[in-house]
Amino acid sequence: MRKITFVLILIIMTTNPIKEVSSEQIVQDLIIEIKSKKFQIDKELDKIISDYKKRIEIKSKKYLENNPTNYIGNTYKGELKEENIPHGIGNILYQNEDMYSGEFFETLRHGVGKYTYLGSMNHKDHPFSIGYYIGEWYADANEGLGESLITKWENLSIYRGNWAVNRINGFGYYHMLGHKDNKIPKIELIGYFVNDQGFKYMIEINRKENGQLEDYPPSGLYEFNVEQGTKTPIYEFKTIEEWDNIKISKSNSYPILEKLVEPYIIDETQTKEFKDAKLEFSILLTKLQIDTSDYGYDASGDLLEWFQKVNELNRGSFAFSNLSDIKKGTQRIKELKKEFELLKKN
Repeated sequence: MRKITFVLILIIMTTNPIKEVSSEQIVQDLIIEIKSKKFQIDKELDKIISDYKKRIEIKSKKYLENNPTNYIGNTYKGELKEENIPHGIGNILYQNEDMYSGEFFETLRHGVGKYTYLGSMNHKDHPFSIGYYIGEWYADANEGLGESLITKWENLSIYRGNWAVNRINGFGYYHMLGHKDNKIPKIELIGYFVNDQGFKYMIEINRKENGQLEDYPPSGLYEFNVEQGTKTPIYEFKTIEEWDNIKISKSNSYPILEKLVEPYIIDETQTKEFKDAKLEFSILLTKLQIDTSDYGYDASGDLLEWFQKVNELNRGSFAFSNLSDIKKGTQRIKELKKEFELLKKN
């Protein structure tokens, strides 16, 4: 076992100052917490996916027989609110042939749903594998727990865990396929992620074709440093059975992870105030796009430039990281609305 960092020992001593704990025990407790939290996340996500299949998918398929509604150039079939906007359960086929089936709120993908990358899949590397995301949504973005089949790289990969603003953020389990038997992952990463990258203390497992551990790189507990782009081994598994035989804790309490990692990844974007403001912003922006969509088909000159500004605001909104960003974005919607009224008069 590599020498464990001083900060890790200090944190555990602060958590339990009375009990004398060895560095070896600290590492083992941390590994147990990571495996136990994976078990908890899997259980919660399986429940969400089951709910989708039993409650939402069956209902959404019935609406496929309905007459379609045009929604900003996309084809929608499902429940509608006044002014014929998607609200409730339904299906939308986008212009690029991607498809979403699930819950909507005021036109936004919001609740639980499945997005299938039918049109934007990686045909070159994976012509027979269709990428998807199934799980929780908030204000038109992957937000909460979800599962995704990722096809954009040479090897297929699956991620199960937490998401925020369409990116892998929070605790989760990533495994890359690549062996002949897709049931045996080639690489596994378990722990916290920040913007799609491993963060702080994570389990990394590298498997051979037969499921046993590769000789190199070693499998075990690592410390990931995002800023430096490095990872440092702390504890190495000798066999895969060492990991498989770790018993799950049923307490749903993770004192080491809570002190060691979570303070670094909790920010303003996870507060109710931020999420409510982001939802309101997204509704206003989508309404602006709907109200002006008839003018976008043959737009040119100043009007085309105006639509480009709206698209730029939409893309930039995924990078909002605080309430100030949202307030500026909401103000920008009001300005664009006034600009559009002037352009119509001219």
